[in-house]
Amino acid sequence: MNLLKTFSKAINNSASLTQEYTDQELEYLKLKVFYHLAKISVGLVKKLVLGIVFLLFFFFCSIALSLYLGAVIGSTPIGFLITAGIYLVIGLIMYIRRHGIEKYVVKKLSSNYFQI
Repeated sequence: MNLLKTFSKAINNSASLTQEYTDQELEYLKLKVFYHLAKISVGLVKKLVLGIVFLLFFFFCSIALSLYLGAVIGSTPIGFLITAGIYLVIGLIMYIRRHGIEKYVVKKLSSNYFQI
């Protein structure tokens, strides 16, 4: 009879310990998910702001290049067309090399995401 009581206590104790462990593990997972979401969100916002600043810089440099080429050639519209042609060539090169670019981006994103 005494052995049965001891065995019953041990089962109840292990059940409560299992429940406590499960609750703590769930809290840990919630914190880990929050940490990763916060890290990803901050990274995205930071990259978005830097991207906008870079695009503005690029936009104004493009206008400056177009106006400069227009002044050198003597025709502002031709300067803008030459600048557009430069971007067309760059776009074609990127289109031809798109698979390599995609692999690089996926590799970079996966290394950032899976970094612990």
